[in-house]
Amino acid sequence: MNSTPSRPRFLAVAAAGLAALAMAHDVSFTRGEGKPVETMTITEGALKVILRDNTQSPKILSGVDSLFHTTEAPDFDAFDPEVTFNSAGLNFEHIISGHKNRHNANAPRSGRYVLVPLADGKSAQLVRAREDDPWAMSSTLKYTVVKPHYIDVDFRCVPHAKALFGKRGYAILFFANYMNDVEDIALHFRGVEGRGQEEKWIKADAPRGHADWIQGGTYRSLPAADRRKTWCRRLPPPHRAAARRPPARATGA
Repeated sequence: MNSTPSRPRFLAVAAAGLAALAMAHDVSFTRGEGKPVETMTITEGALKVILRDNTQSPKILSGVDSLFHTTEAPDFDAFDPEVTFNSAGLNFEHIISGHKNRHNANAPRSGRYVLVPLADGKSAQLVRAREDDPWAMSSTLKYTVVKPHYIDVDFRCVPHAKALFGKRGYAILFFANYMNDVEDIALHFRGVEGRGQEEKWIKADAPRGHADWIQGGTYRSLPAADRRKTWCRRLPPPHRAAARRPPARATGA
């Protein structure tokens, strides 16, 4: 398979701004003509994709249960099939609030998340109603298999109870991919290694510390490096800063 991506696709996740999301009163969910199913298979172009709902989650996770390239690796599942609880891709894992709450971990993996085939034959949608979510967040995850070898993902959600997210009023939506063993675990992207150098493909692995670490580093936009002395300067902890403030004076009428 060609390791140089010619058509990069990204799963964009809004991780903040519940107030902005709450401006929408509802999300239009396309349920399609098909009846809900536990699993379904879509073959389009060079990909064979097996999708799954939440029926057996968290033991068997929802989302892309298996992914095969039918011409170059027909027997190799891109998502690790051998590790229990960790075999899926594009799996909606967490809704994390700004305060301590037991539902911060794995809420999307529990409860109803029905899988509905769509009329085009190459798409399906996971649909979750607000009453099935401990955060009262309705959502849809639409997967579309596109020739020759892509999966388009469209995620939409509406938080219906802003108060559940506490005084900070934000949420982090976390998605997981559990990849099978591959020849090269690094991410590849276009960039430069230093100022004035030509753009080229950069190979990036995780920072040192993880048990599976091989190599890696920290990567950021080039302009950010020019301001590192500003954003890296040490700031006093919030409680110390507050202690140094003069006490507020009460004013009479």
